[in-house]
Amino acid sequence: MDEEPKNEPRGRRVTVRGLLDAGAVVTAVAALVGFVDSWWWIFDLFSHFRLQYLVVFSALTGWYLIRREWLKSGLATTGLIVNLAVVWPHWGGEAAPPPTADRTSVRLLWWNVHSQNRNYAAFYELIRQESPDVIALAEITPRWEQELEPLKRDYPHVLIRAREDNFGMALYSRLPLRAAAVVYHDVEGVPMIRADIVRDEFSFRLFAVHAVPPSSAAWTRERDEQLAWLAGQIAEYGKPVVVAGDLNTTPWNYAFSRLLDGSRLRDRSGGLLLTWPASFPPLYLPLDYCLTTPEIQVGSERTGPGSGSDHRPLLIELSGRTGEDDH
Repeated sequence: MDEEPKNEPRGRRVTVRGLLDAGAVVTAVAALVGFVDSWWWIFDLFSHFRLQYLVVFSALTGWYLIRREWLKSGLATTGLIVNLAVVWPHWGGEAAPPPTADRTSVRLLWWNVHSQNRNYAAFYELIRQESPDVIALAEITPRWEQELEPLKRDYPHVLIRAREDNFGMALYSRLPLRAAAVVYHDVEGVPMIRADIVRDEFSFRLFAVHAVPPSSAAWTRERDEQLAWLAGQIAEYGKPVVVAGDLNTTPWNYAFSRLLDGSRLRDRSGGLLLTWPASFPPLYLPLDYCLTTPEIQVGSERTGPGSGSDHRPLLIELSGRTGEDDH
């Protein structure tokens, strides 16, 4: 007689169904924790992955529907709807104004080039192809400053604060700069660049910003203080402002909301621009921005290739009516 098959103990079996159920629980907890992101810096980290939560809940909804597990499919659908409600307002944007004779435009390039990136040729190729009027850069080291020396031939208006760490900044412009300065939110803070960009009678104040990443309690607090200081500067200034930068926050994070609420800035890019990490799409996050006050129109905004950096650059066309501002 054949021996009866031995049954494997149920407690030791790992099934696809069990893994998916566990993944559903983990995703749900992470998504919920992200809604109290201001409570603790660890919770802050969970708030950024709303797009990834959307993908997971979408897949789980489909899986449970196919298996006719109605309760689980309902819960997964709830997670999908909740996260979609968070993300949806940040899709779309204001339509670009039709070109008129009384509007002037400025092409801006923002890029966190990555301090360890050595692909300088790709940087120059991007400049050749896009021909921006103003170039704002983060993570500029002394080596990057040296490699970009030839850039001054076409961009003679320059302000650089190179550093050996990841927080050097640089601004290169074909257009005249006024009130250009390296500014800090406190004596131990990281540098930001402030400059008034002028083309004909169209001008605006540009802040180029690289916020510290929220990778510890101290750095999360530093990021929040930096963005709060920036909001105060913009609210006090009261004239057209553009903020270009790696803010190390996402649109659904409390720090981003406080920045907008505390200033006149708006995110009107016309869609989510996923910039980090450039080489790993499954974890894409929108960390780089061009934010403007209402006087400035964003005609177009798009990303370029990473080319050795962990961030994709932003290419922005800004426009405003001539004569509506004088610094």
